[in-house]
Amino acid sequence: MWLIRRILITIIVAFVTILSSCIKDEPVPVLVDDGTVMFVCEDAQPDTKTTLNGLQTEWVANKDTVGLFSPHASIESDGSPGVINLPLTALTSGERSVFQGSVYWGVGEHVFYSYYPFKEGNLDFEYVPVSLPGIQIQSEGDNSDHIAQLDFLVSKPSVAKYPGISGSDAAISLRYNHVFTVLEFKIRNNSGTGSITKIKLRGLLPLAFESGTINLAQEVPSQGNSYIINEITDVSSEVVLSLETPITPTNDYSTTPRAYMVILPWNTPSSMTLVLEIDGVVKEIIKSDVTFQRGKKYSILVDIDNTEPPIIHGSDLQPVTIAGVTWAPLNVGYDENNRYGLYYQWHRRFGHSYGTTNQENCVLSLAEGNSTEYSNVFLTNFIDPYNWCDSSYVKWDMSEMYNPCPEGWRIPTYEEFEALSSMSSIGVLAGAGGVDGLPGRWMACSDLSNTSQSIFLPAAGYIRFSGESRNINAHGYYWTVDTVSVMARALRISPVSYGNTGMYKGMGNSVRCVKK
Repeated sequence: MWLIRRILITIIVAFVTILSSCIKDEPVPVLVDDGTVMFVCEDAQPDTKTTLNGLQTEWVANKDTVGLFSPHASIESDGSPGVINLPLTALTSGERSVFQGSVYWGVGEHVFYSYYPFKEGNLDFEYVPVSLPGIQIQSEGDNSDHIAQLDFLVSKPSVAKYPGISGSDAAISLRYNHVFTVLEFKIRNNSGTGSITKIKLRGLLPLAFESGTINLAQEVPSQGNSYIINEITDVSSEVVLSLETPITPTNDYSTTPRAYMVILPWNTPSSMTLVLEIDGVVKEIIKSDVTFQRGKKYSILVDIDNTEPPIIHGSDLQPVTIAGVTWAPLNVGYDENNRYGLYYQWHRRFGHSYGTTNQENCVLSLAEGNSTEYSNVFLTNFIDPYNWCDSSYVKWDMSEMYNPCPEGWRIPTYEEFEALSSMSSIGVLAGAGGVDGLPGRWMACSDLSNTSQSIFLPAAGYIRFSGESRNINAHGYYWTVDTVSVMARALRISPVSYGNTGMYKGMGNSVRCVKK
């Protein structure tokens, strides 16, 4: 169970002591009569504790190790006081285990501090390192082995004084408390099949962090409050649980495979977003006014029928730097009415809406085609090589007169798009996780549950050199500044494929801006 663990530290000096457990008094076998401090550990289950049904926390012999500090005890008989991060390893498996180490009683009052799991190093009990990764891995459904590697326990500081009388009890009880919170996910699927490979929790408050320190001398926080963790670095507001063996939900919460995640306590009511990756399709559900208190387990019941494809609003996105190139998050011309952006003929700074009928069949000079007089006119041409311009330029001039990008931005080169194309990418259909629910392709992305360092190129279609708008939601074409023969180079994407191509300069394609 997800329980408070208790260690009973017993000093054996030529007598047998009786240990008092938190459940009932039980005799403890004679251990060693050599003057060392012996440790007997057990799990306690107070009524106030939320337990993890079906998950029994047990000590594992020769594996589970705690760290012990005492400024007053010593590691040698009649030695100098000071026990610093002494490892004590379980000798037996089970809810109760004997932990043994070379610790000797000194004179006067002793304070003991302890934590789990043990970390190597000459540590200070006021600065014990602690971390909670934002990427967690579970081997298969119902398997909770990974929790032991993520859990962190701190004992309540214990003050004791050995009476120094043979035959008298000298037991020191260290009561362990969880620093983090466990989430148990039970996911059911009433309407079909599907395997879950990732579960992601996202919110406004911290959920994980790379490193920090904890002072073992602090008092146990009151109900609903958390331990103070200092010097925290790289705080993350999301945790991703990857399932090495995907789980297939049943239609019954009592039989569906369970998944487990460990997070930082979340004491202030706030909203959370739960994201599921099901057979490569991302679904999410949002809950408000949620709290996760320290040391508790929460069962989260999710019905896949109530989840929705996540909506990533384009207006909320920020530029992303990929391999030294900063990419705009949206196509040029994006707004609430043009979520695909506008469509630009090669070497023209003015864009046009999909389905435009404001067209004129003519060939103009570069300057005329970029003048305000023709800013709203799509220039058609029915003669090979289907160029609106009377001259053939080998590169799109990025001076202000011809550049459709905002100040400081420009159209990508062929090499920059080629480098982007060489990275992982994931295509999505409409309503399956694209920006604004559009179909298209996430570039520089290998995980739909984490697209923060990727860019989305929607399948915006194009405007043909003869003026017809085509292929919206099926393909997208993105100009580069470069040419090949009489054509200009472009990147073609779709939910199922992508690649570099050449296109006639009279075509109206999308523009995605970059800068360095």
